[in-house]
Amino acid sequence: MKSYRDIAAVVGQKKTPVYLELDTVTLVQYQRMQKHFLGGGIRGLDAQVSAVRAKKSPYEFALMERAGEIHRRVLEELAPGLMRAGMDEVELGTELYTVMVREGHQGLIRFGMWNEMLLGQINFGTSSICPTCVDTPGGIAGLHPAVPMSGSRNRKLRPGDLVVIDIGCGVEGYQTDKTLSYMFQKPIPDAAINVHEQCVGDPERSGKTPSARSGPVRNL
Repeated sequence: MKSYRDIAAVVGQKKTPVYLELDTVTLVQYQRMQKHFLGGGIRGLDAQVSAVRAKKSPYEFALMERAGEIHRRVLEELAPGLMRAGMDEVELGTELYTVMVREGHQGLIRFGMWNEMLLGQINFGTSSICPTCVDTPGGIAGLHPAVPMSGSRNRKLRPGDLVVIDIGCGVEGYQTDKTLSYMFQKPIPDAAINVHEQCVGDPERSGKTPSARSGPVRNL
């Protein structure tokens, strides 16, 4: 098939409706379809497709669990060993991507509405609060405003930096999402741990002197 004309030659100008996922059809695509073979108009199929996707089979759950295990192993066991003082965010992201793919990550994360990325947000210190076009708690400076992913070459890792890794992992089209924060080469400040414990509502520790090992991030 080289154009929509080839479809029209097979199906003709039928007068029955054609059902599409409208969230993923551009206006240009719709106009071309309408010109060649949508004589009966179109109707949305998004709710029905979403309902099918929302109910996972044991096979699908197994793939998601495999992605989750890769995620856990990489972020909890392997990522800390990749961090070195003086490296930039792009270096960490590149090395982390290599490890993720070697461990079984499919190499690409897909979202609805045409969004794709290799991993996610990887940043040091205040880089994690740079505003982006994505409505998430974190942010990222990126290589350029036109490409706000992959971190910055100018942001170097320093002792005491908070390292935030917010990435996806996929296996055969099924994906998991995981975020982990690390404190690089310095203990987690007591004030940060205390605020975390107040947020999670720990009645035993709120307002007391916190212990470093109970903090919201991992010490490296």
